[in-house]
Amino acid sequence: MEDFCQTSHCTSRAHCKICRDLEGGRSWREDIAASFGVPDNKVDWDCPYGQSWGDPMPASRSVVVGDSQEPTKWFLSVHCRSRTNCGICRDESLPGWRRAILRKYPDTAEDEHFDCPFGVPWRKNTAPEVVE
Repeated sequence: MEDFCQTSHCTSRAHCKICRDLEGGRSWREDIAASFGVPDNKVDWDCPYGQSWGDPMPASRSVVVGDSQEPTKWFLSVHCRSRTNCGICRDESLPGWRRAILRKYPDTAEDEHFDCPFGVPWRKNTAPEVVE
C-alpha cells in the first residue's frame, strides 16, 4: 500500500489545513487511511514534516503579501513544490508556459529562463513534433 506521506498530495502541503485539524479532519484522515498507508497505522497520525495539530498552513509554503497567504513566487506554490509540472517547466521549447507562470507569480524571475531551485535540468525539444 502506498505511503500517503510520500505522495505529492502530502508533500505539496496542499491538505495541511484539513489534515492537521484534529477533530474536523478526522473523517478525511480515515478516508486517507483506508486507501493509503499512514504513519503508525493511526487515523490521528503525527505529521512526518513537523506540522502541529491546529496549525493550518506550513510557514514554508507561502509568503505573506498584504493580508493574503497567496505565494508570490512559483517555487513556493503547491504546483511547483509537488514537482508535477517539471516536464513542462523545464522544457526549453515551451517558453510560453513559463511566461504564463511569470504573469501569475511575478516575483519568480526576470524572464522565462529561470533556474529550478530543485535542480531539475533543462530539456530540449521534448514537446511533441507536429506532422503536417
